[in-house]
Amino acid sequence: MITLALIVFPLLMSPILLGLRGEKLVKWTALVGSMAEFGWAIFAGINYLYYCKCSLRFEAYWLELLDISGNFGMNNFSMALILVATFLAPLMILFTWTTKFRHPSLFFGLIFLAEMLVILMATYFAG
Repeated sequence: MITLALIVFPLLMSPILLGLRGEKLVKWTALVGSMAEFGWAIFAGINYLYYCKCSLRFEAYWLELLDISGNFGMNNFSMALILVATFLAPLMILFTWTTKFRHPSLFFGLIFLAEMLVILMATYFAG
């Protein structure tokens, strides 16, 4: 379930950011959300190193009739990739803090979508 939360949180943050108005509100929400995602990734890393790795796996059945499923989980490489991606997202937000955007909600929402895609790619095992 930890892996599922790492995938779903950025997916939920993106439309939230797209719905917000006001550059300052969008930036602060994006920064807090990216820091929360990084904290969750650190929690997943500690869980991976010291506790049961079984909580970092889950199986999703999309089309049971056609027997299409996906296994999501973490190994050493994917854990490193997730930590790097979740570490870089707050840095990207901080480095662009003083930049004036025409559509800041779109920019920061796309950062969360890109982060979600990296995490999804890192955790997916074909099943």
